[in-house]
Amino acid sequence: MATILVVDDERSIADVTASMLRMRGYTVYTAESRQEILDILMEHALELLITDVVMPQIGGVEVARLCQAMKPGLRCLFMSGYQTQLVNKKQELLGGVHFIQKPFRLADLWLAVDKVLESEPVQF
Repeated sequence: MATILVVDDERSIADVTASMLRMRGYTVYTAESRQEILDILMEHALELLITDVVMPQIGGVEVARLCQAMKPGLRCLFMSGYQTQLVNKKQELLGGVHFIQKPFRLADLWLAVDKVLESEPVQF
């Protein structure tokens, strides 16, 4: 099973998401700050990053760029609780990104993760 990093500025959301993924057998790490992200990147092999799009300290695209700079080929899944229209506009700007709307159901998360892991990585 894949090793996944979940980044969200709300620890409870990261923890719930991680629990949902662990139920499927994934190894999951969580982070909410740049330093936590860097520490995990240096210590662990990762196949997937799941990150919130909008966070106060570091945005999701910046997280993806940081992670891919250290782990080329890392796949990314973006998530957000903001209105779909706002997120759809961000997707248009980024092109080809994978996205899941919060709140999400367990089955939807698992499907999104499967889809991203089966796809080619998108560079940010």
